[in-house]
Parts: sequence; C-alpha cells; structure tokens
Amino acid sequence: MGRAEVAASQAPLYNSLYAMKHRVFGFWFDGPGLIIAAPVMLLLWGTVTTVIALGIAPLVATDAFRRRRMQPR
Repeated sequence: MGRAEVAASQAPLYNSLYAMKHRVFGFWFDGPGLIIAAPVMLLLWGTVTTVIALGIAPLVATDAFRRRRMQPR
C-alpha cells in the first residue's frame, strides 16, 4: 500500500478527531484562539504553581525549624 492509500485510509480517523477536538475546545485551537489561549494558559499555570509553592514553603520551613529546635544538645 502506497502513501496515498495510507493517507486516504487514515483521513476519516483524522477528520473525526479534528471534529471532536473542535466540538470540545471550540475556537481555542484555531489560529487566533491559540494566540489568545497560550499566554492565558501559561499565566494560569504560573499562578497555580506559585500559589502551591507559597502554600507549601511555610509548612516545610516550620517543620525543619521545629526539628532543629527539638534536637537535644
């Protein structure tokens, strides 16, 4: 089977996946939508990771401080 036949046999699958993606994500994966979505997603990801880091840091710091204080001299 040549390239053309393989491409033709995979076309229905590709088209159905493409249609499903557009049904689920709407315009976000079109050109202008992706230009808008990429920075927004990066900002959201950065914000979430920062909030998690700021939430965990005091817990780790106080635990380390408490362990150091509890050691007998």
